[in-house]
Order: sequence, then structure tokens, then C-alpha cells
Amino acid sequence: MNSQNQMPCTECGAPLSFQPGALSMVCQFCGTENEIEDSGQQLSPWGEKTGKGPEIKELDYYAALNNALDATEIEETQVVKCPGCAAEVGLDEGTLA
Repeated sequence: MNSQNQMPCTECGAPLSFQPGALSMVCQFCGTENEIEDSGQQLSPWGEKTGKGPEIKELDYYAALNNALDATEIEETQVVKCPGCAAEVGLDEGTLA
């Protein structure tokens, strides 16, 4: 399964190629400039404020470790992997097979 979103050209329907940092995509077949819609993200991928949407905050990893969940809130899952097809099956606590 491919997790990429495909955007067709608004003029001819051909698939468009995204270039990081670009505000539009130019169709390689018909030359139409297709604008990229604003996601409403507060920060750009380079950490610049855009002034839109919710603010993204970085959390301290070590502070999160020190305030770890107690044992009653942790769920353990055993994962079994098939050597033939590499499929993985998660088994809940108490499940044997």
C-alpha cells in the first residue's frame, strides 16, 4: 500500500511531482502551474512560523521518561512473525496462540 497522496494536474489530469519547499507544482506535460493548498500548519518544515493553525511544540524526551506511565497503564503485546511471508500478528496478554 502506497502512503503517498497523488495530485492530478488541474488542466490535463497527469500526475504531479512534488518538490520540497515549492508553493506550486508545474505539470511536466502541459506546463500548468498547480498551487499547493495550505495545510494550516503553524511551523514550516524548516521551523519558520507560518502564523496559521495550531502551534507545534517539542517535548523533552527525558522529562517524559521521568514521568513514565505506571504499570497499570502499560499494555504488553507479543508479536509473532511468520518466517515464510514476514506477516506479523500481535497477541494480547494472556493469548497463547
